[in-house]
Amino acid sequence: MNPIVVFDLDGVLLDFAASWAQCASWELGRPIQKVSDAYDLQERFALSARECHRVWFAFHRDTWWERVPSHDSAWDAVCNVEAAGASIWAVTNVDTQWVHARAISLGGLIPSGRIICLGEHASAHHRAGILEDLRAQAFVDDQAVNVNAAVGIIAAPVLLHRGYQGQEEPAHGVTVIDDLLDFPVVIESLFKAARSA
Repeated sequence: MNPIVVFDLDGVLLDFAASWAQCASWELGRPIQKVSDAYDLQERFALSARECHRVWFAFHRDTWWERVPSHDSAWDAVCNVEAAGASIWAVTNVDTQWVHARAISLGGLIPSGRIICLGEHASAHHRAGILEDLRAQAFVDDQAVNVNAAVGIIAAPVLLHRGYQGQEEPAHGVTVIDDLLDFPVVIESLFKAARSA
């Protein structure tokens, strides 16, 4: 069996923030500007709670989940990890009704049967439990809380540093990268070490 490697979707493979901001501009009828590096979208784009609610409603109503573009490096990163011998999975904190839309956004990069939708209120520990159930060897996410929860459960917890304000510090044992194309290098090293052991 090939080792399992798990990618987070939004912020790692998919540029969710750009799609959400575009939806916000359409729904609110004005340009939306990033005003901070906060992870929280309401804070990042300086929206009121009411405006944020309207945007989320429109995002779901108008099937924006199908239109979230991939980051430029997504295809190369996934293909390189796959070429190293891994079985690729994805995990995301959206409701299961959007699994097909997530697969459409990925354009065939990861089939819907390998996309696990945890629900919008899932915690980092839910995510870590999925990694454990899959017996994943490696995991990359853009939120330190999710990666930290995977320490001790998987061999290679990796944080893709996106510069979000207010994140917790990476735990001991977390590898931090600032470019998704560095992830396949981490995986290749892990697999080489496993083969030589």
